[in-house]
Amino acid sequence: NIGGVAAQWSLTSDGVNDYNDLIFGASQASGASVDKLTVGVTKFGAVWQNAGVSLEETVGFMAQLEKGGIDLTRVMPGVNAATRKWAEDGKIATEEFAKVQAEILAATSEAEALAIATATFGAEGAQRVSQGVLQGIIDFENMGAIVSDTEGSIADTAAATESWQEKLKMLTNQIKVKLAPIANKVFTAVGDAIEKLMPHIETA
Repeated sequence: NIGGVAAQWSLTSDGVNDYNDLIFGASQASGASVDKLTVGVTKFGAVWQNAGVSLEETVGFMAQLEKGGIDLTRVMPGVNAATRKWAEDGKIATEEFAKVQAEILAATSEAEALAIATATFGAEGAQRVSQGVLQGIIDFENMGAIVSDTEGSIADTAAATESWQEKLKMLTNQIKVKLAPIANKVFTAVGDAIEKLMPHIETA
C-alpha cells in the first residue's frame, strides 16, 4: 500500500503526491494496475534502494517489464543476487547494470548474450533479462524513462475526464435545443389527434 511505500522510501506529504502521479503514470504507460505496481515497489524496494536506484527508476523498471510481458518475480531474485555481489566487491550497481547491458548488446549471438546474463544474474532470470535487453524492453541505463513525464498525471487525467463530460453536456443541450421545435410539433399533432378522437371514444 501507499503507506508502506511512504515509510520505506521516507516520503514527505509532497513526496506521496509525487509518488501517486508516478505510479498512476506508470500504470497508464505499462497497462499494469496501480495495485500490482505498488506491491512490486513494496516487495522489491529494498533491493533497489540498496543498489542506489531511485524510486522513479524502480517504478520505471517494473513498468518496463510489465509493458514487455516479463514476469518481475522471475527477474528480481537474480537482480538481488547481482547487486549484493557488486556491493560486496565495492562496485556501483547502476554502473554495473550499464556495463552488463552493453555487453549483452555487443554479443555476437543470442547464446553469448544469454551466457553474459547468466554469469551476472544466475540461470533463473537470465533468459528474460538477455531477451529483454536485446528486444529493447529492458533498458538499465534509462530505467526511469517510461515514467519521466508523470508529474500531474492524475490531475491531467481528471481534467481531461471533466472536459469530456462538459463537452457531452454541451452536446446534449444542443440536441435538446434543436429537437425542441420538432418535439413541440409532434406533441401538438398528437394532442390534436386525441382531441378529434375523444368524442368517438366517449360515445363508444
